[in-house]
Amino acid sequence: MLTVNELWTKFPGEYKIRHELIGGVHFVTPNPVTRHQLLVGRLYFEIESCLRANPNQGQVFGVPLDVVLSSHDVVAPDLILITDDQGEILTAKNVQGAPALVIEVLSPSTRKRDVGIKRELFDRGGVREYWVVDGTLNRIQVYRRTLDGALTVAEQLEANGDAVLTTPLLPGLELRLVPLFLWVLLALERADQRPLAANLPRHRRHHRCAREWGRLPDRGDVDVGLERVDLEYVVMRRT
Repeated sequence: MLTVNELWTKFPGEYKIRHELIGGVHFVTPNPVTRHQLLVGRLYFEIESCLRANPNQGQVFGVPLDVVLSSHDVVAPDLILITDDQGEILTAKNVQGAPALVIEVLSPSTRKRDVGIKRELFDRGGVREYWVVDGTLNRIQVYRRTLDGALTVAEQLEANGDAVLTTPLLPGLELRLVPLFLWVLLALERADQRPLAANLPRHRRHHRCAREWGRLPDRGDVDVGLERVDLEYVVMRRT
């Protein structure tokens, strides 16, 4: 069983891969793929925009930033929010304690860990809220503290209709799921010049998607396209 200090001594300054320690067990995660990073970047943008519009609520951080929860537990979540009442846990090198909010975007190599032992660690460690973002199914599962103190599923939102994610940790944040996930698909389409339907997982394609995609105005401008897109054009729910 490794300690946090032993881990940092054994692997100093390695940023090509992510090193984490959960219950003394060493986990190594390779750099994520483009879809993952687009989601992380957009989530960071939405939260940071809310913080700028509503000062004195906290700070949002992305990787690589270690979160030390015990002498045998150190993780580097995709995004964390440290609220203003948690200033003492933020140090010059890392975070010493549980952030108010932790966000993980699922990858094939981390999916089981993120919804399993990592969720259990965040429960034990005192995280107030945990978002599990699924870029394949286009949904967000939210864990929050219940009255008995357990970190349990509070809601599961899918990218259809007018689904909006809000949180008591960030009054003023209204995260609309359809634009969030659609923005990623549009960015991927613009990057590799493939039709949008090619970026949708096969079991989730809607029969109207390819036909209606060509009718979207200003499709080259991701943000403009998002403002004008309608769910009738792209259906982002499981069929």
